[in-house]
Amino acid sequence: MGLSTLPIDWEVVENALLRWFTDSTDLPCVIWADQKAPQPLYPYGVIKIIAGPTKIGGVDETRQEALADPLPAIPALPVELLKEGPREITLSCQINVGPPDDQNPGDHSRSRMSAAQAALGLPSFTQPLREAGLAVIQELPISDFSIQIADLWVSRSQMDVRFGLTSSVREESAIIETVEITAGDPFNLDKEIFGGSTP
Repeated sequence: MGLSTLPIDWEVVENALLRWFTDSTDLPCVIWADQKAPQPLYPYGVIKIIAGPTKIGGVDETRQEALADPLPAIPALPVELLKEGPREITLSCQINVGPPDDQNPGDHSRSRMSAAQAALGLPSFTQPLREAGLAVIQELPISDFSIQIADLWVSRSQMDVRFGLTSSVREESAIIETVEITAGDPFNLDKEIFGGSTP
């Protein structure tokens, strides 16, 4: 049986990451790596989640919430179980710039990647990320992976960014039913029975 809700809303997360990188670099095209599509024209960007989600810390926090108020005639009530915990992902970002823009310092892949790095410190860019449940942990150094492809020299820069986010899952737990034991019961105990009706 699968989960009723996903621990992380990946559509929201991926859309926020794509928007940040596209808007901050001012690239005409940014794609997800390995997507089934022809290579875009230069310049273009590529992003990919290369690590995570990684569980941070120990055991996730567990909470129980009653789904309804108990009634005198119906002592049993369902309880929703909520488990939440911090996670971390690493996003790899790459920019490819072909000629003649690769010779222009303002259009060089390193320059555009620097803009993406700087944008992670601006509220106008970080607020949409926060609304998607993402927090910037660390921007790793920008690396130069420029390469010659056939007769073209392609300016290529890469940067990895670590983001924090929260995993949250819910499910309806077993019914908690409180049973009152009369004084004539040989055990003379009050008890809780989980998972169904009393025997």
